[in-house]
Amino acid sequence: SKILDDAGYYSVLHVYDPLNSDYFIKVARAMTLGQKLKHMFAIRTYAISPEMLSMMCKSFDEIEPNRIMLNIVSGDKYQMLNEKEVDGVIGVDISKSESRISHTENFMKKFVNLNLFKSLSSKLEMVLSGSSEHTLKLAKEYGDYNLAMVDQYLENPERYLNDKIILGFAIVVVETYGEKIFYEKLIKDSEAAHWTLLGTDYEIKEKLDTFEKMGITDVLFALHRFDKNPDRIHRLVFDIKNGIL
Repeated sequence: SKILDDAGYYSVLHVYDPLNSDYFIKVARAMTLGQKLKHMFAIRTYAISPEMLSMMCKSFDEIEPNRIMLNIVSGDKYQMLNEKEVDGVIGVDISKSESRISHTENFMKKFVNLNLFKSLSSKLEMVLSGSSEHTLKLAKEYGDYNLAMVDQYLENPERYLNDKIILGFAIVVVETYGEKIFYEKLIKDSEAAHWTLLGTDYEIKEKLDTFEKMGITDVLFALHRFDKNPDRIHRLVFDIKNGIL
């Protein structure tokens, strides 16, 4: 986390679902007190109860206030789960989108009204992920931000004009023309091709400037699975934060 904090990142994302070990435990053990870096937990609401989530939030608040965020996700990975796990940790049929959507709405109504949530010493920032009308509605009602993938946003930006948007995408920073051609060929048939920004640090900065002119002030990005150079992204963030680019 020191590398990310020193580079100037606002937060780092951790996935919370039945396919991963518990990042609440991992972060609580590894978190360095006094850093500015926040830890954002991407919560699939079928994997935890509102009561348990409020306990985790309160626990982190008592360790050090204002160090976590929540990313509420109605999406699913049921294709990767076995037959018994498809019912979810708390009995939600996650193979049906309407079931997940209804559960997330009920989850949020209960979560924000729990005493532990109300007793937090600092405001808990919440991000609602997705581009459906349901998600946009929940983002306005409960969220500080709506997280949309860049390709979905660019298809119809007008849908998001009344929301504070975080754009999500993958980044591949290259240093030579040969590298750019190599990654273009590698990525073009991947599942992330339509939401990957590829280019030199200057080219990516230009794309980020274009988003800013559209009113986007926050982005969430990941290292593409084919890219083995995370240090280049850290340097890009540092250079942008410090006015070098």
